[in-house]
Amino acid sequence: MTNLDHATHENLTYMFEKLQERLKVVNRVVLDPEYYSLNQYEDIKDVYDYVVSHPNLSVREIDALVSELGAIKAKKIGQPYNHLKPLRFKVIVIYSLLFYSIKLVLFVLRVVLQLF
Repeated sequence: MTNLDHATHENLTYMFEKLQERLKVVNRVVLDPEYYSLNQYEDIKDVYDYVVSHPNLSVREIDALVSELGAIKAKKIGQPYNHLKPLRFKVIVIYSLLFYSIKLVLFVLRVVLQLF
């Protein structure tokens, strides 16, 4: 058993390895200790203690815990956790505009070709 009372990089790495196992996270980058600071150690340890003390976590609990870790990570990198949502929305809008522009061009071509 590792003593997790002290905020060290080794302890942080150990906790994230255990969290990855218990939370069964597919995208391991979400729980990469490099993206977390020792200043956030207590918050991370609270999440770790919760996960270790609850043998059966529901999907909602896992989702909430991963979101919480994402929010903690976002504090270190100085970005809001949902910083990709506006970008994703812009990409969807651009694809939609492109799709409808192509449909319009095809319609005009059909009309022009019917005239000849």
